[in-house]
Amino acid sequence: IRYADRPERLHEVVDKIAHRVRGVEDLFTFCPTHGEPLPGGGTIWGLLCESPPLVAGVFVRRFFTERLGGDFALLESHADTVLFALDEYPDNLALFEIVARCRRVREQYSERHDGLFHAVEALRKLRG
Repeated sequence: IRYADRPERLHEVVDKIAHRVRGVEDLFTFCPTHGEPLPGGGTIWGLLCESPPLVAGVFVRRFFTERLGGDFALLESHADTVLFALDEYPDNLALFEIVARCRRVREQYSERHDGLFHAVEALRKLRG
């Protein structure tokens, strides 16, 4: 990710694209580009998942928390996508903010036999 080491520039870039996102569905929809395709399969969600945790955290805050509030609801299909991403990108701690703020995701995640293990492993890697 181009601006991962420059948080102020990262925020500027995210602010530029934020006005184009009308709703949560836009985050999960393919975004055609004129240049190189976006990392993550061409969706903002894919970019969030494949980004380093700091960058992903900026995306989560801007596109989920600031738009939907401190606690928010997601459609079942989006909740399933988040749960799948937790398996695919277990080191991306920003995804756990969605778990913490979305009741549906939190309830489904708590029912998993390996949920706590993944959370502890992610925190262990963060500590280094």
